[in-house]
Amino acid sequence: MECEELAAERCPCTLAETAECTYCTHLRGETVCDCDWQGRCAFERYQWRDGDDRPPGTVVAVRPLAGATGLIVKGGGILAAATAGTTVKFRLPVPGGRNIGAVVLRSYPSGQVYLLSFDPCPADLLLGQAIKPAPVGNAFAGHETLAAAAGRQIVILASAPLAALLAPLADGLRARGSRVTLASPADWTADNDAILFAAGRENEIKRMATGLPPSFRGRIVTWVTGE
Repeated sequence: MECEELAAERCPCTLAETAECTYCTHLRGETVCDCDWQGRCAFERYQWRDGDDRPPGTVVAVRPLAGATGLIVKGGGILAAATAGTTVKFRLPVPGGRNIGAVVLRSYPSGQVYLLSFDPCPADLLLGQAIKPAPVGNAFAGHETLAAAAGRQIVILASAPLAALLAPLADGLRARGSRVTLASPADWTADNDAILFAAGRENEIKRMATGLPPSFRGRIVTWVTGE
């Protein structure tokens, strides 16, 4: 993710919430300031804000994407132990609100969680509201492999536009020390003992699997996103 509110009144933006501020090393969790920021110190502004008394499940940010929506949600509650691939459902926080499905792609050091939903998620109804996500399983077949992966080579295979939606997953795996590559199914290479994460429609994943070289001895994790 890139800085959304550079030099704007709302700085520090949601990247401070997720410990990914582009400029401030303090907001990334480091102990030494190593920035050349000339404006008002983002770390001081963040420290001086009122205490965060928002309940777990509060939607911190809504990111409209191509065919999907990314939600950054305050962790805690059932989200505290949610691993990548955990599927949740929640109801829009309005009278008669419909159910929304989403998948956890990563958690942040600050305790926030990134959810990806393919259902319409109106920002005006969600931003700042507390949702009550209920876990209903895990969408990643082999999710235990990802949960235990650290310091491994991981190749994420997906075609556009799904590939662009998986950047938070890749960032979360890198944060745990893994070497992660986002690649197209038509053009990729990996060590024979790498972890392969294949995402897409069922027929796409079958083609990826049949295209593996006989020497491949790694683990495979799959996410079927449609028929």
